[in-house]
Amino acid sequence: MWLSGRAGAVPGSVFALMDAAKGEARAAGLTVTDLSIGSSDLPPPDAVLDVLRDATRDAATYRYPLFSDTAPLREAAADYLSRRFGVTVNADAEVLPLIGAQEGLAHLLLAVTDPGDTLLLPDPCYPPYLGAAAVAGLNVVTLPLRPERGFLPDLGSVPDGVRPRALLLNYPNNPTSAVADAAFFREVAAWCRARGTLLIHDHPYAELTFGEYRAPSALEAGLDGVVELHSLSKTHHMGGFRVGFAAGDAGAVAALARVKGAVDFHPYL
Repeated sequence: MWLSGRAGAVPGSVFALMDAAKGEARAAGLTVTDLSIGSSDLPPPDAVLDVLRDATRDAATYRYPLFSDTAPLREAAADYLSRRFGVTVNADAEVLPLIGAQEGLAHLLLAVTDPGDTLLLPDPCYPPYLGAAAVAGLNVVTLPLRPERGFLPDLGSVPDGVRPRALLLNYPNNPTSAVADAAFFREVAAWCRARGTLLIHDHPYAELTFGEYRAPSALEAGLDGVVELHSLSKTHHMGGFRVGFAAGDAGAVAALARVKGAVDFHPYL
């Protein structure tokens, strides 16, 4: 009964719902054009596939991957943040590989909050955010994203009595496609630090931008009290590989590592 009750509090996955609907339609003989999950229809880079093929023949990759085994990925992530955003992170203490950014977010909320804590969440938002908040037992306070504000949240609208443990954002934004600049993240990071609120920035679309705009990193506002999640799913067409990383505040990253250490190993490398 406990498991049944707990599961009942978690909203069903819209992707699972759509997958079931597709299955029914195909079973009925209908042709389905699938726009539901947004999975890339392009292949990963040849270099990625070549390395993976080589790894399958390397006996060193067959064991459980421990933290020490992830050093090359962590160092590559740190190098990317430096080259792309001018952000310096310690690959040992401030970067952690993830089995996809979605998994990382759910485990991060479990790591840095207690049941009943408040999470500030944009409305609308990527649906799995709501599931991750429910699994962690959080009280969600929504921040409407309105067109007159460029689909950016109005932090001034947060009631004085609300003491959020974390604020979750993502820009470029899913589902509005809105973007933010570095000044926005500096303002939000300062707001969070003044309240002891962890700023979590989900950044899977960092390289999917248009024209002259280049998406900044929330980490450009400093690592203290900020964690950013990156994913190779969108940028490298590697959704099925489940590879991403978290970077930022060393205390939050260490807490995430403790939770992950209790429930999973690292991605296959």
